[in-house]
Amino acid sequence: MLPRDGRRAEISRLRDRVLAATDTDQAGRAYEAFFKRLTATEMKELKLDPDLGISLQAGWELSRKPLVRKPAIRGRSDWIYDPKPTRAFAHFMAGKANLAIPGWWSETLRCADFFPGQNHAFFSNAHPNGRTRWERTLTDNEFRLVTGESEYRILAEGKTYTLPMNWPTDAWDIERLTILARDGQTFLAPYGYYGGGRPFKLFSVDKSGRVRWRADVWATRSDFSSGMGSHDVSLVLAGDRIAVFGAEDDGAYAEEFRVSDGHPIFRFCTAYWSRYSERWGLPWGNK
Repeated sequence: MLPRDGRRAEISRLRDRVLAATDTDQAGRAYEAFFKRLTATEMKELKLDPDLGISLQAGWELSRKPLVRKPAIRGRSDWIYDPKPTRAFAHFMAGKANLAIPGWWSETLRCADFFPGQNHAFFSNAHPNGRTRWERTLTDNEFRLVTGESEYRILAEGKTYTLPMNWPTDAWDIERLTILARDGQTFLAPYGYYGGGRPFKLFSVDKSGRVRWRADVWATRSDFSSGMGSHDVSLVLAGDRIAVFGAEDDGAYAEEFRVSDGHPIFRFCTAYWSRYSERWGLPWGNK
């Protein structure tokens, strides 16, 4: 056991590694190293961490309460996560991040199968509305992607959105387009719908359809799915912040960015970007 001062220094270094992560692999590894060194008491204290991402990941860990499924369902895990604490986690996130949590996303968290020592998977029938006052999601037969020499254009609802040539790398991956237009601002999220929660870009565009900024959405980083494979996305505008809520069969995520320049404010992922905490041997969240 490290002396008290030595332990504090070690924990601080591990926390700094989480904050310094610049991609999904670094973040997943940093969280694993960090959380594996914490006691249950320290994890509870971490819910008060000033960094939103760390606070939310700690809250998720403490909400994972395995229960035996009753009655059993053939072809499904014998274990689930208790839906009451995962529902409470959604309320915790809403208050901590000062965000309106989409109802479908909150419901998804309540429908988790638990595979001991492996991962979790969501089996929810909840999905975004698809058409609201400010937000709509278009399927791939409701928009067109046109490739040019130096740019891509998305043609949707009589408008043209012009995106940089170096994205997307593979045009086939765009199967859905979520658009949020509110308070004179427009945001685009073109993403893959089938086969996992692959990373994508969030765009802020001006009235002419030109890009003001683009931000990397890490999503779950999954490029496979253990279930039907649908990947749903909602955008939530909160003053000077824009949040992305997403979920697919093998994980759920939320990420927030500054409206002014797309700088990330926090990132949260139940699957730690395909590095599931169910595999870490933690003293909580296991049967």
